[in-house]
Amino acid sequence: RKDLEFEPTVVADVKNVINTTRCTVIGQGSVTVSTVEHLMSALKVANVDHLLIELDGPEVHILDGSSLAWSQKIEGNILELESEIPQYALNQPLYYTKGAASLVALPFDGFKISYTLHYPNHPILENQFFCLALNKQTSFDSWYHKLFYKTDPVQTSCSFLFC
Repeated sequence: RKDLEFEPTVVADVKNVINTTRCTVIGQGSVTVSTVEHLMSALKVANVDHLLIELDGPEVHILDGSSLAWSQKIEGNILELESEIPQYALNQPLYYTKGAASLVALPFDGFKISYTLHYPNHPILENQFFCLALNKQTSFDSWYHKLFYKTDPVQTSCSFLFC
């Protein structure tokens, strides 16, 4: 955060998530950064894992309110590093429920996102399902097309974060 004395950093790690009400907030000590979910979504899908982001305020700009604008800015601007990054894998299913929301993470040989949106009593939102498997052979164009032309780009928020 360039706006604070000594320009402190906040590591984008799930252990630093301090709030998820209406947006994802990460923090370390008294330093926080809000609305990280759309940028983090775009970075994850683009397989970007080492990055320093300099902010001049407490919030990541939301741009168009989805991951779409971030993805467009990332496309073609990725530098490949020679060293391999350690990969983590699930050995058993993980389940988390809070109120009516549920999250299930299942072992899979790769990275796959399946997302169901279901608001049974909402007058406008219909049920939606989205599934995308990512690997080194998945091109930017293929995931970009599937994500932003077959689904509502506004709904690319917390479901991708910290996968």
